[in-house]
Amino acid sequence: MLVLRKEDGRLEEAEIEVVMVPRWRQPLSGFCALILGLLVALATWWVFADVRFALQHFVFGWYPEVASLLGGWGLLVAVWQAWLENYPCSKLRKPWLVGVAGTALNLVLVWFMVYVVFYQLVGSLVPVASYPKLLSLGLPVETALYLSSSATGMVTGATFSFGLLWVAGSMFWPLYHEKQPKRGVYAVALSLAIGLTAWWLILLPPVSQMAQYSAAIMALMYLSELQPAASILYSVLTYYYTISWFYLNAEALRRLNMTQWVIFFALLTMLTWEYEPWIRLKRQPLIGVAAFISCTVLGAVSGLVLSQVVYTPPIPPSYVWAALGQAALAPMAEVAREGARWTAPLVLAVFLIIAEFILYFYFDNWPKKYSKPVNMAVRTIVVVLAGLLMLYVYYLASASIIGDPDVVTMLTYPILFLDPRPLTNPLPFQLWLLWILLLHGYIWRKWPVWKPLT
Repeated sequence: MLVLRKEDGRLEEAEIEVVMVPRWRQPLSGFCALILGLLVALATWWVFADVRFALQHFVFGWYPEVASLLGGWGLLVAVWQAWLENYPCSKLRKPWLVGVAGTALNLVLVWFMVYVVFYQLVGSLVPVASYPKLLSLGLPVETALYLSSSATGMVTGATFSFGLLWVAGSMFWPLYHEKQPKRGVYAVALSLAIGLTAWWLILLPPVSQMAQYSAAIMALMYLSELQPAASILYSVLTYYYTISWFYLNAEALRRLNMTQWVIFFALLTMLTWEYEPWIRLKRQPLIGVAAFISCTVLGAVSGLVLSQVVYTPPIPPSYVWAALGQAALAPMAEVAREGARWTAPLVLAVFLIIAEFILYFYFDNWPKKYSKPVNMAVRTIVVVLAGLLMLYVYYLASASIIGDPDVVTMLTYPILFLDPRPLTNPLPFQLWLLWILLLHGYIWRKWPVWKPLT
């Protein structure tokens, strides 16, 4: 667009973001763009994260928590880019150039946050947040990757819940009148500060204890080899620390479950309901305070209540139990059920969050033509039904589509429940999918299904 300069009267290109419009009427454009985003998510998952096809098989395929770590950071960085209004990439005039530049910037920032900030800087103070540090302490590759990815990945959960809730809920108060990039930098810094504080106080403690217990188990195994006569004593202690490790893992899932429900209610009120009912308070920071407190309470209560109604059937006996000793494995099975009890509502919350993103970014927060209460009610029903549908489809088809073993497989072979990483774990793919959809929905502005307004 050409505008007139006041200084000398010459015409120049305006520095405004290109307006994108759908090529066809909704919901056709929304479905086409969504299908494109899903195909890109699946293709990149198959290449980088699927246990069956991953090119980087050692890093991603065997350790899906690494995909979860990168997906979570990619998602958070994409939110930061949105707060910066895709600065400076938005200055590019062609949508595909904006998308390429924004995606490249996203990848660079993800690498910097994970491999520089946490693995090197934070890891020097908090060893469990650094994969290289845990390796240097003698932990096995599998354990080091699981613990470091869990600890570092949980930063995104804390930041995306409490940091996003305050910054977006308060609408960038008190700097909402500032221009970019000052306003966006403030939002990013404040959200990360809040997220790191919540991570340190809420999510980090159980994972740090898991690292200590892992080190104790490794030491006991080493002593057992040096002193065979005391191997029985060392085996009993190893068993104790192993059971404790699993209980700590379940505790970490319990706390992570709460953060996901906080995110769900934050996005429900800010996106789906368009800041209702908090916007009725009419001034900041009162709106932000009300949103922060209410969404946090609703998230904690919902995660707790839903975990109590989850049915986790006893693991059926089989030849595996007979061979390994049912009495010895019973505590393992029980703690695995405890972990599943917290994982189930966590997974549901993330599917509902995906539904909120899809409705807002791909279908323009449909509907808008009714009264506000009716619009909010219809959107809420759509979000809940879409989230439940995705949950059902995932467990029905995850084994064949993304390589995540289904529930039937795990019930058939109960020994799989003893793996420290839940084998039927949608979270890595969920975060990967959210990452790709937000990149496509905001950074790429749904191009090429959406086109520049001319």
